[in-house]
Amino acid sequence: MKVILKEDVPGLGEKGEVKDVAPGYGRNLLIPRGLAEEATPGRLRELQHQAQVSKKRSAGKKKRASSRRSTWRSRSSVSGSPPAKEDGCSAR
Repeated sequence: MKVILKEDVPGLGEKGEVKDVAPGYGRNLLIPRGLAEEATPGRLRELQHQAQVSKKRSAGKKKRASSRRSTWRSRSSVSGSPPAKEDGCSAR
């Protein structure tokens, strides 16, 4: 029996993984406790779609972060010396 893990299960796998387990283990322990659900063809397609959407979001976030980082770097400028105090002495 194939199941999709809804939570991390020690000794079996992590959340989101598809595992092949004994039918009794799946029906009597994992599914009733809410640790897994049966891996139907429709549910597997849905899981695959969610993974693709997550991957696209991650790529978009990386692209935006890189863009922000380059914009920030281009705007920041480092002067050769620290600003002077009113009395003419340096800030150091």
